[in-house]
Amino acid sequence: MAQPVSSVSVYKGRYHRTIGKVLDEKGQTVPKKFLLGTDMAAAEVANRLLEQLWTEVIAEHADAERFIREMGDQLLDCNQITGEVHYGRKRLLPPCVVWRAESLAIAEAIRKGERQVVVRACPDRETPDKYLERIEGLRRNYSVIAFVPDHAEAYAAGQRAFASQAASMARDAEALAAHTDATSAALLRAAATACHRGVPRVHVLSGRRQGVLVDELFSNEGVGTMIHADSYRMIRALREEDIPELLGMIGRSVRRTKLVERTYEDIQSRLEDFHVMTIDDNVVGCVALHPYPAEACAEVACLYVKKAHEGRGYGMELVRHAEVIARHHAILRVFALSNRAADCFARKLAYTPATVEVLPQRRRAEYEASGRDSLVFSRTLVG
Repeated sequence: MAQPVSSVSVYKGRYHRTIGKVLDEKGQTVPKKFLLGTDMAAAEVANRLLEQLWTEVIAEHADAERFIREMGDQLLDCNQITGEVHYGRKRLLPPCVVWRAESLAIAEAIRKGERQVVVRACPDRETPDKYLERIEGLRRNYSVIAFVPDHAEAYAAGQRAFASQAASMARDAEALAAHTDATSAALLRAAATACHRGVPRVHVLSGRRQGVLVDELFSNEGVGTMIHADSYRMIRALREEDIPELLGMIGRSVRRTKLVERTYEDIQSRLEDFHVMTIDDNVVGCVALHPYPAEACAEVACLYVKKAHEGRGYGMELVRHAEVIARHHAILRVFALSNRAADCFARKLAYTPATVEVLPQRRRAEYEASGRDSLVFSRTLVG
């Protein structure tokens, strides 16, 4: 008999997970339970995404606390991280981190197994630019799900800009088609049909953009919408033939002392520790997980994303992938040493600043001998 997913309870064949808190009608904080259905595999996926979303909610709450603390008496009423400021009375954040309406809506979509959340436009109050800016803000704060614009005709410019650089699996084309105009929906469905009949990828481009074909062909991210049935972006184990490309990729950061210097032999000797993110089979990022079995912990190391691909949440994906590997090996404590990615570890990944005392003895000796001033971060993983 299959065992229940870790951190997920099962009752009469139905999986559920309690994570985070909400405010009840009396303003009191109460635990929030999510029903995850009867399929164990789907519950495992939903559980992982809910955990990641909750870490992003925690980071967002911390940002709001820091903002209010820095503003002091200048800020009278901040609407809980939305950015709307009203004057005349002072509002405090909840006493602890809670699911707000916005993040709760995303969590409910994850619970139901949905891949997107429709962002409703406010025609009376928003210009297309403001609408697009709101969507992009959601994408920055919550990286675990896609946000689909509504009112495509009224906000065609925003819709086109949002769709730029988007890659959609063929199986998702129908869901996307339901939230766009008739012409775009027909294109999506036709592209999905082509994929189902054996065409690996279909690129939908704007004929009004000068040089669009060249821009699409000679960039990994592209400038149009791609419907695909094959692997486009993935994280996989490092292969020996990838080592020269990896060394070339991280070389700039090594020269700036952002990353520890590594040789071909160093990486080859610990090949199984390294993983890379590829887009169209081109390596764009990497991460390593170095285990310390005696201390029951592991180091998240060599985190790097190419500059052309920064700002898309790839670094977070790589770290989460390393954490999944750690859990698979029953390692429930991970640590990282970083300066360049310190803000990401602390704010977005829910790592806690720590001291060298948390490092394994051998790693601490290496750190002290290196003379580097990297910050230390630690995180206990949910079992």
